[in-house]
Amino acid sequence: MKPVVLVYRIETPDGTMLRLNTMDDSVTHIDLNGETYRISLFSGKFEVSNNFIKATEKHITTSDDHSLIRKELLWGTTGRDGKKDMTFMPVKSLTKPHVRSIIENMSGLPDYLKKVMEDELRFREKMS
Repeated sequence: MKPVVLVYRIETPDGTMLRLNTMDDSVTHIDLNGETYRISLFSGKFEVSNNFIKATEKHITTSDDHSLIRKELLWGTTGRDGKKDMTFMPVKSLTKPHVRSIIENMSGLPDYLKKVMEDELRFREKMS
């Protein structure tokens, strides 16, 4: 299976890491070299824009080690009742019941995200 990008990231020449947290997102940074870097993802199309000096793509994909995925993949949550403001937290910070609930109850969860959550439960079992 072809790897799926889980986290879109670029590193600018001054070492700044830009990342996208949602599917329709854009982040801009003025680098120490004076260049402006923009990373965006709209309607599934990923773009990096700057004038001259290229940034390095450092995406996290489903083929990366789970120890990296669990730290970098952010999960949006609105609380148990679904009424709180959306907050993002790394998969490693979700409670075990939350991870189980995502696997068991979230309709439309893509297979690759279900596998990430299942891998998280297995990772925790190995570590305990």
